[in-house]
Amino acid sequence: MEPIVFAGRDSNTGKSHSLPDRITSLCSRAIKWANLRKKKNAEKRLAVTVFSFPPDKVCCARTRAAAILSL
Repeated sequence: MEPIVFAGRDSNTGKSHSLPDRITSLCSRAIKWANLRKKKNAEKRLAVTVFSFPPDKVCCARTRAAAILSL
């Protein structure tokens, strides 16, 4: 899914410390997911990201073919 690192360890003590900016992001994302359940499918948007590395002629051709799909 969408991983978020929300804590880190102190290298000296090994104690875990939360990262406030990441906690805020995590909470915001959870609220958005909850609100998404309430929306009708027609109101939802979907994004698809195609990643190809290293770029070569075969992968580039596949990426161009995927770009013209109508979903």
